[in-house]
Amino acid sequence: MSYEVNTDVERTVYLNLAGTPSLNILPASVTVKYKKAGQTSLQTMATSNSNWVDLGNGYYTLIFAANLNDVSGTFFYDVTGAGFDNTVFDQYNIIDPSLSGEQQAYFQDNPSERTFYLTKAGVPSVSIPPTNVTCEIKKAGQTVFSAKAVTSSNWINLGGGYYTLKFSGDDLSRVGNFIYKLTGPNFDNFLYDEFTILAGEDVTVKDKCVVKGEFIGLSGNAAQQIKITARMVDFPAKSSNRIVSGDTIFTFLNSDGKFEMALLRGSTVLIEVPRAAIRSQIVVPDTASANLMDLLPPFAIDFTV
Repeated sequence: MSYEVNTDVERTVYLNLAGTPSLNILPASVTVKYKKAGQTSLQTMATSNSNWVDLGNGYYTLIFAANLNDVSGTFFYDVTGAGFDNTVFDQYNIIDPSLSGEQQAYFQDNPSERTFYLTKAGVPSVSIPPTNVTCEIKKAGQTVFSAKAVTSSNWINLGGGYYTLKFSGDDLSRVGNFIYKLTGPNFDNFLYDEFTILAGEDVTVKDKCVVKGEFIGLSGNAAQQIKITARMVDFPAKSSNRIVSGDTIFTFLNSDGKFEMALLRGSTVLIEVPRAAIRSQIVVPDTASANLMDLLPPFAIDFTV
């Protein structure tokens, strides 16, 4: 599950004691610890009636405030306390729309991390060295697991049986389902997990500007079936680590006479709308969106009253 950076996030947990739902658990009886992406230790979150909601029948909602979700990447949390004995921990991904896919966790070729809880005979496994951990991974499309080296640079001991394993950009080089499993002599819980690697284009990227416009006919009604085309003027060109193709892109007006077209910021583009006698070079601004009217040279005729 992914959430946008700097927003409140709600997560629901189920608490039980010896298999029976734990009722009426107060926030003062709960300890919530969390770890933002890149941190090497667990932090404690204060719980109160404003962020701990009793849904009944053993279900509770935790609210993580926007200021806790201020770092893109994996956010991990753990819930312990009196009145329940099940182990509760989970993690979610935080996405920053201002960053490109190449800069985000869980996107192709970009490093990420996962946090987990290891035990032996029900007791937390502490001080496990990386040499005692075997990790195997499987990328999308592969038919067998392959070994991943676990070292002091990618294995972080958070204390209390919690550990973080970092995955490199090479580990996450294929779009699709990524699976990993851990084994070792110091823990006996079977650790297996999976998550999806997305292509960088699947997130709003900072190098795009959405150019918008609206056309009307001589009658004053919305124009119909008008084609707008755009193509780069200067080549060769690149954006981050991607090469820009020379293909012409196009779109048509919708039923309201409006259009939107995503273009690379800073690019010089030839815009053509033959049915409106428009053939002009524009420079795409470094903004999230822009009105085509503001990018074109002055019009020879203006019917504005």
